[in-house]
Amino acid sequence: MKELDNEGVKSVWGDPILRYSNVLDGLFHSKVLLCESDSDCRFYAAIMDALMGMNEEARREHLMFLHCGGKARIPVVIRALKNLDVPVNVVSDFDLLNSESPLAEISTAMDLDWTDLKKDWTLVKSSIDQKKPELDGVEVTREIQELLAKVHDKYFPNSIKNQIEAVFCRASPWANAKTVGRAFVPAGDPTVACERLFETLENRGLFVVPVGELEGFCRSVGNHGPKWVNEVLEKDLANDLSLETARAFVQKFVK
Repeated sequence: MKELDNEGVKSVWGDPILRYSNVLDGLFHSKVLLCESDSDCRFYAAIMDALMGMNEEARREHLMFLHCGGKARIPVVIRALKNLDVPVNVVSDFDLLNSESPLAEISTAMDLDWTDLKKDWTLVKSSIDQKKPELDGVEVTREIQELLAKVHDKYFPNSIKNQIEAVFCRASPWANAKTVGRAFVPAGDPTVACERLFETLENRGLFVVPVGELEGFCRSVGNHGPKWVNEVLEKDLANDLSLETARAFVQKFVK
């Protein structure tokens, strides 16, 4: 018998998104797989079903995919479930490596010693930070000015706001890193450190998407998020060659 104390309940219920999620349903499953978004959950669950085969649906019911509405909330859910001895795995996009937080908090919640990981992480991050971004300062200024010139309404359009934010993202090499993944890490010591870091994280149940983000698993399909997932799910998930990397990745955390 395990009990989630008042502080543990408050940490979950204090978050407005987690409060209205089914996070505590994880108590009734053999393992919970935490993802960043609902699109991630749908895709990985579908790939898992394809791997298991239709005659093993009973096993599927014992695994729960749960999204946390972003990376920042993941440590809260990990601690709540692990306090109740519920096995937890975490799947996150490659840009989890872009910042020490929440990577350090997630690692600690997964019973990893962040001080042991920090050296490898620092080498990987700094090697990416030093790469040339898609846009330099002059190009960023020009593109933003062109977008601002399109604004003629009293209220600033959300579409222009989103496009400006996308321009700022392209001013960082991490915009490319998120779409490419491990292949974007420079050769030599940074790649060795990245492989060592990934191996350590995976041994504790923290899986970083090797192709950057969900859409990297099938680049022949356009769109993003739910639209991308809807189109990919029309494929033969068990046999389509373009999804071989996805199947190999999912196999790691559903076995």
